[in-house]
Amino acid sequence: MIEDLWPVGIDTMRVLPHPDESFSIIYSGEMDADSVSNYLLGCSLYVDKIFVVNPFPNPCCIKKEYNPIYHPSQYKVATYRLLFVLGMLEHCIRAGIVQIIPNPFEVDFQFRGIMLAQAEKRKKLFKIGEKETELMARKFQREMLWLLPEEHFRKTIKEINPSISEQETDQVIKYLAKVRESEPSQYLQTLDQTGHQLTLHQYGINLETLVYLCHLTGSIPYTYINLKQKELGTISVKSDDSLKWKALSDPFSSLKFRFLNLAIDPFIVAMRAKGLFKGFRSYLRKIKNIRLEKPAVCPTELVDILENEYKQVEKDWEFIEKELKDALGSEFLEHAGGAYFYGNIIPYFEDLSLECVVDHLKSKFGKEHVSDRIPMSIYGKLSEIS
Repeated sequence: MIEDLWPVGIDTMRVLPHPDESFSIIYSGEMDADSVSNYLLGCSLYVDKIFVVNPFPNPCCIKKEYNPIYHPSQYKVATYRLLFVLGMLEHCIRAGIVQIIPNPFEVDFQFRGIMLAQAEKRKKLFKIGEKETELMARKFQREMLWLLPEEHFRKTIKEINPSISEQETDQVIKYLAKVRESEPSQYLQTLDQTGHQLTLHQYGINLETLVYLCHLTGSIPYTYINLKQKELGTISVKSDDSLKWKALSDPFSSLKFRFLNLAIDPFIVAMRAKGLFKGFRSYLRKIKNIRLEKPAVCPTELVDILENEYKQVEKDWEFIEKELKDALGSEFLEHAGGAYFYGNIIPYFEDLSLECVVDHLKSKFGKEHVSDRIPMSIYGKLSEIS
């Protein structure tokens, strides 16, 4: 289906959304249930549209020995997890808040060559730190943990506590099985039942792909991954914009925004239909469009109205909390850890550009179809739950 929907050589200009005045973002994050709930659906009240790069493997550019058409059984777990995530997004997709878009790396082979060459250069200049490597390894371990057969758990339990009895071991195994069954995003069969599985862990979007999509769709890059934000910093256009816009970026970054803890997408669609956060989304549109005009300084009007917009956001959250309590009950919300997370929406007011990508887009699609500048980026940072 993916190959039929977005075959190699397809005109990406035709299938991608065109730039407009809306505040749309390209999500550069992981596609597991927790990340999508916290960071993707979590910010869906604040922005107009969220574009998500197709997370499914496209058979047209995968070797036969790994191709899902020839070896579908190897993709059971990955497919189930991705379908679960799409189910979480269903109502937002139907409402046009979230849109799945093709990955140009898979369909534009000329761009693929450019991207691979750039990535090779960047590898020499930009090193992944130990902290980022450890975070990725832990995430992978957690994803694989529940796929391990019972014998593995038994062996590990005995290694940790050699004196444990068989009866106690059985109790631990039953508890672990119960925990796994209570997590709907987990595939219930283990590796001894499924056979070998290929993992599809996606740690955000490749930098060149992100730039490609932002230029063609007129969107803003959005990530919560520190490594991805650092990468964006390497392609910021050298200017004094960050200083000129400090009067807005500093107070904006210090504000504590709320993100839904229970990111139920029908509820999100309903709240947007009631007009909640409409003023804040309009405010972000204004910031983006003024940035595109490249004023000499940050307009004072943007700074002056930030406080009022934030106060209205807080009022909207009071309404949301009441709605959730009425629908789910205070006891359920308390058991779930509260209605929302606190966090920061950190804007980086610096133009972004990657010359080789822009040149490719202009030569392929024409200058008139490619936005000249990516005027800013957004970094999301969650803190505590309330």
